[in-house]
Amino acid sequence: MFKIGNTTVYDLEDLCKMFKAKSDTMRRLLSSGKIRYQKVGKKRYVTEKSLREFLEDRKGEILKTDFIHAEKKGVKNRRRTQR
Repeated sequence: MFKIGNTTVYDLEDLCKMFKAKSDTMRRLLSSGKIRYQKVGKKRYVTEKSLREFLEDRKGEILKTDFIHAEKKGVKNRRRTQR
């Protein structure tokens, strides 16, 4: 992460750490256009604004996914306690 003026910029490694995701997953999000980026040489950079736009667009989707995962986790826990 670094700043250019008032703009915070993240590289692929920063994004992987933030989202706790593999680099292939992040590359797929970038290549699909879900997260806007700029390529300089061989490296891809994402501005804080682009990242915020992605998160705002996916807010409902992320919450729904989190709910499904929490629900599944609860089911697993109930099964363990029934044994």
